[in-house]
Amino acid sequence: MKKLFLIMFIVMLLTVSAIVAYAQAVANDSTVLRLPLVFTQHNSAQVVDEDFCGAVPEVFELTDSQGNPVGQLSVSNNRQNIFVTYMLSGDYCLAATDLEVATSLAEVPQENGSPLPDQFEFRSQQSQCLQHRVYVVPFTDPRKLADKLYLPAHASFTNAQSGAPGEAWTTCYPFPAEDGTGYCTYAPKILQGKPFSLAVGYEDLMMVDSIDFDYNDWLTDLNGTLNYCRTSTEHVGLYSLEFNIAPEARGAGLDHSFHLSFDANTFPSDGVSTLTIWDQDGNVVDGHTDLPFLAAAENDFTLIPLTSQAFPGILVNTIEDRPFVPTQRTARLTIVFDEILPFNSDPSDPTLPENVHGANLLFDPYLFVLRTSIPSYAIHKGDVRMLILPSSALSWSEERIPVWSSYPDVIPGDLSVTPKVPPIFPGSWWLNSNECVYNGVPCAVPPVEALDIVTTPIASPGP
Repeated sequence: MKKLFLIMFIVMLLTVSAIVAYAQAVANDSTVLRLPLVFTQHNSAQVVDEDFCGAVPEVFELTDSQGNPVGQLSVSNNRQNIFVTYMLSGDYCLAATDLEVATSLAEVPQENGSPLPDQFEFRSQQSQCLQHRVYVVPFTDPRKLADKLYLPAHASFTNAQSGAPGEAWTTCYPFPAEDGTGYCTYAPKILQGKPFSLAVGYEDLMMVDSIDFDYNDWLTDLNGTLNYCRTSTEHVGLYSLEFNIAPEARGAGLDHSFHLSFDANTFPSDGVSTLTIWDQDGNVVDGHTDLPFLAAAENDFTLIPLTSQAFPGILVNTIEDRPFVPTQRTARLTIVFDEILPFNSDPSDPTLPENVHGANLLFDPYLFVLRTSIPSYAIHKGDVRMLILPSSALSWSEERIPVWSSYPDVIPGDLSVTPKVPPIFPGSWWLNSNECVYNGVPCAVPPVEALDIVTTPIASPGP
């Protein structure tokens, strides 16, 4: 028994030593990564940034001179590098590898239409039996600007059992000499961000209440980016999106919970979501990491659990002669999709007239209003009590100043009847504002009279 334990201990010690030696070899070699034979299912995506759309590899066959498959070539990329991985199967061992990564077929070293692997840019030889070889190729111009890259990949190998030698090529397309050699092409993936910027403001009372249409009862910026995965010539699909939430004002006595929800089938793919909520000092106070995002279901995220946590008190950042109060809560929501599929965000453009109340936004930035004397309720996109300012750089109305008094192109509503009649927003209404917006200069227009400020305690922390 002691002898068996000693043998097991020696085996473990040798295994640990091999791993340490391998790690040191990788650390000392920034161009070629040597992987031991035991890793027969190695995937080149393991060395690529996991948060990048090029991490999913394209795989091509390596075939010998008789056309028999002997392994694969896996190609992927991140922002800085292209990763090309040789992977032999069965009892085959790599003796040498030769790789060229060119922006045109003419750049590949050739003679009379036959490739010259001994003149390729990336080459290596090895004496030990390895089945994998990873080349890290700098992803710089002109490779980054090429429509596609030409990858002739050559391998010399031996059979570990018989010692018989052989050669293999990638043969997606033959070289002009048609001598059994070949190459494959790869279109590198890049991320292209499509930024968006808007602010959303609310009236939190009912239409039969003393509503004033200043749309500042809760106002927050919503900035972000839709990240599209693409090649240099065409879009591949939507990879991820990010929302940054920065509250601006709370001209209300009521409390609320601010949400972002996505209707079922808004996006074509499932994914994972990460939500982070910070306090005024940058400390994380709430959120989650990598929760499933199910495309076929509604996904609802509570971004600011209580708006009074962002702005304690009432009528914050809506009255000019009071000091500006920085928000005490900010948030970021990211969604990374499992599949990179086509997606058109154009109908969600916040500058479109039909989106003045958020009707066609790809998300629903809804406000859950917490009441005690009556049941609590939510204000969803499409509701006239929600107003989309199609840029977070735009200012909002001062307290009790109707939006038509701060943005003169807006057609006034009627506050003299019950229920109140909302204003009408013509196209590009936001381009014309005056000093009645919250900008440091008090408005000369008298505020709306008889506005009821509700200061009763909230009934519950959320919907």
